[in-house]
Amino acid sequence: MHYDGGTKFSEIKLTKKFDEVLFFTDGVSSLGKASDYQFPDGQTVHCINSLPVASHDFLNYLAIKHSGNYVDLTSLSSVDAAKLLKGDVNRFQGIEDNSYIDQVYPLAGTPVSTNLFSLVGRATSLPQTITLKFGPSADNITERINLTISDNSNKFILADKLWAQKAITSLEYNYEDNKDEVDGLGARFGIATKGTSLIVLENLNDYIRFGIVPPADLKQQYNDIQKRTQSDLTEKKRSGLDKLQSFWTQLLTWWNDPKADPVGPSPIPSPSPVPMVWVNPRPTPIIRNPGIRVAEN
Repeated sequence: MHYDGGTKFSEIKLTKKFDEVLFFTDGVSSLGKASDYQFPDGQTVHCINSLPVASHDFLNYLAIKHSGNYVDLTSLSSVDAAKLLKGDVNRFQGIEDNSYIDQVYPLAGTPVSTNLFSLVGRATSLPQTITLKFGPSADNITERINLTISDNSNKFILADKLWAQKAITSLEYNYEDNKDEVDGLGARFGIATKGTSLIVLENLNDYIRFGIVPPADLKQQYNDIQKRTQSDLTEKKRSGLDKLQSFWTQLLTWWNDPKADPVGPSPIPSPSPVPMVWVNPRPTPIIRNPGIRVAEN
């Protein structure tokens, strides 16, 4: 294949499934989005990169999504890279379907290298029992663990912020596609992301301005102001709809009765004529001295 200097991931359309795919790339799609590639469901893909400047987050995400490994040859020796590709890695493969649980992180396919594993998600009803799945791939589940989730009794643990941190970490692997969601979560929970800078929050107005939920001592005031703001926006919207309805009614009346007054905004009155003063363009003689007159040429 002749290399022409451009990369277009949307041209990767693998329809046949193989045991493993070795994907040699820096993860940068110069033509189109990197996420436009197409691999079959359940296809194991290993990403291999040898360049210091590369889309490391995206390559890590792609490998996780396809139960593979990201081999960064700029930080691994060839021996360690070979071991990583040959070894069977135990991975978190998501949870069994549960209509009351969503937005679970880490992503399915994330390697589990130690006995310590943390999981976050959002529940619409508690308590719930969920089943965690582990194994080398989605087609090869070797362990299932049942976990009962109840209400958080420890008020010192900010579960919502823990969830946001885990969500941002996972979503930033593919920041290009998840930019709005990542930056929205960062602003809401006061977490720095790739698209946000350090924000100094000195008073309640700063929290309101950036849409960030404040600490407990300011939360009541924050909620009250947010409710009033929402109420004002709702009233403004309702007023606009009322005016639109009134205009539509008048328009129908005029349409059904051509003799009725035309509908629409009042015409702008024509400006009153301004009197024009003719000015002689010729220069006026200048008197330098009462006894001397400077005449025109």
